[in-house]
Amino acid sequence: MNTIETLNQKIRSGKKYIYHKDVIIIKGFREHSGIFLLTCSKKGNEIIIQKDDIEKVEIFLNSLIEFEDNLPEIETKVLDVQTNLPDRITGKTSEIFQKNKVAFESLSNILLDDINKVREDPKYVPQAKQVANSAQTIVNLVKLQIEILTKG
Repeated sequence: MNTIETLNQKIRSGKKYIYHKDVIIIKGFREHSGIFLLTCSKKGNEIIIQKDDIEKVEIFLNSLIEFEDNLPEIETKVLDVQTNLPDRITGKTSEIFQKNKVAFESLSNILLDDINKVREDPKYVPQAKQVANSAQTIVNLVKLQIEILTKG
């Protein structure tokens, strides 16, 4: 499928996508002298995203992440699992989560930014790998904290 076909398919689908930390819906596009103007809906407002050529439109399409509306369902499943754990475990893991919540959100934002940077500029890959390795180290430390608390 070529870039224009992919773009039309995304328009017809009406699906939501994550683009630069925002949720958008692609509504349409027009091309004038090789410049593409993409009409999108963001938080109920119409916005125009300009791409200078077809290759940049393709990079844009590849950077989109399909938005999942089922987060409350996932949250419910997590709560179901937590209610089946002993109180000493849920209390401690909840405490660890609360202490690290801001760090987790910050890491998530950094990693999403890195994904977009890599898609836009492959030269950024080595730096993104270092950030990902550091993030994984932090996650492993929290896992270790939880393991120590649950076995203690």
